[in-house]
Amino acid sequence: MNDITAPRKVVINHCRKRYKRSRRPRRSPERFYEALERIQEKAAENNGVLTSEQAWFIAEETWSFAMRFIGPRMATAFACQNISKPENFENMTDDERMNYLSTFAPIAGLLKDDSFLCAYVLSMGIRIATDALLASSPEIFQEG
Repeated sequence: MNDITAPRKVVINHCRKRYKRSRRPRRSPERFYEALERIQEKAAENNGVLTSEQAWFIAEETWSFAMRFIGPRMATAFACQNISKPENFENMTDDERMNYLSTFAPIAGLLKDDSFLCAYVLSMGIRIATDALLASSPEIFQEG
């Protein structure tokens, strides 16, 4: 985790701790996909912008989704990766990014043995959440 940004470390550590403490049943891949679609619709209604609550939900649920298929160490490694993204990713609105992510989530749920696809979904979900949190609540990343 040494070569990633400090904000991404904060999000990953939050997800790891939250997952460990969580006692609720995990969402099925289908429910995860449906949740992503609802958030994308809400973001579209909000001029394409995710709220901090939605961003945390994406991070936590993406982590939980990945944990169905891989262990915590692999999840941490995958979440830290800067996997290739579309050319115009930096210029996409949050809802466009969510749409992009939600095209891969159901496939990753079906192809449970495809660790690259799982890594892609996890890395992309953490990245989207981190960027949205930096935009909506930058104070959570301030030290001190």
